[in-house]
Amino acid sequence: MNLNANTELPAEQATLVALPADMIGEDPEMLRQLLLDALIQNRRVVLDASQVARVGTACLQLVLAFLREATLKQLAVEIRSPSTALADALLCTGLGQDSHFCTVGVSTTLSNAS
Repeated sequence: MNLNANTELPAEQATLVALPADMIGEDPEMLRQLLLDALIQNRRVVLDASQVARVGTACLQLVLAFLREATLKQLAVEIRSPSTALADALLCTGLGQDSHFCTVGVSTTLSNAS
């Protein structure tokens, strides 16, 4: 299952989740609930990562778990406008552009669209 953006779907057919600016100090439970709510919508998900300034391990793990669950549900996911902080965190963990997410064998596009 490819998590590349599906730009052919109208915006109203996608669930937009704005990732918090502080993914270290942010309550992981709040982020977990946002991501779970997106999964329940059962449609394409756009993670707006433009405001992410800091990334911690707990929140990064939640995002990766979300990507795994989205893959199992066959939902397309786009990480839109990733901040430098998020892109660096993904690259440092080997999960950046043109790579695969852990063992689920899923690739994603880090798009710069606004």
